[in-house]
Amino acid sequence: GTGEVGVFRMVNESAIAAGIRRIEAVAGWAAYDMGLAHQKNLESLAGALNSPVGELQRKVEGLILQQKQLEKQLRAVREQQAAGMASKLIDQAISLPAAGELPSCPMILADLGSIEGNEIQTTADALKASFDGVIVLVAQSGESVVLLAVSGAAWQKAYPAGKIIQTLAPLVDGKGGGKPAFARGGGKSPGKIKELIQKASALVAALAG
Repeated sequence: GTGEVGVFRMVNESAIAAGIRRIEAVAGWAAYDMGLAHQKNLESLAGALNSPVGELQRKVEGLILQQKQLEKQLRAVREQQAAGMASKLIDQAISLPAAGELPSCPMILADLGSIEGNEIQTTADALKASFDGVIVLVAQSGESVVLLAVSGAAWQKAYPAGKIIQTLAPLVDGKGGGKPAFARGGGKSPGKIKELIQKASALVAALAG
């Protein structure tokens, strides 16, 4: 009976069948020892956060809110930096040669250097907002290469983004692909990025042939 069990603490609860749940618990002195351990953990956490045990929940909730606010501010800074980068890249755009009835296509080809997180996507999003042409971005992330291609609506048939990535990724010992409007890829050889940049415009131009 429960009088014999004494104090007990639930450890785990799980469903084992429809309408049936399994409850795992410890009882007696084991439950008491677990309670002491939990109390010590709470006191240790309270000390680390410089907070009374009774204020821990409010303290942690405040830290979570602060983290979310900092992450929001960081995203805003990165978006602002990406917009500035996009403006510079648009000024440096080149033109792919006309091919038959196809007019000359504006193209942005850029090495973004070493990046963190999803900066290459943020930069591409900033570019798409104000540039109608072909965009090819390459960057190093750790020991890997990240490739991204975007093709504007008027250019997707001649220069599909997926085909661009399939053509360029092998230059950095990589692969990738995607849709005519957008594609991504990766590579294993950051040391070959310079070669990719040198060859990319000619290889992309050849796709329209």
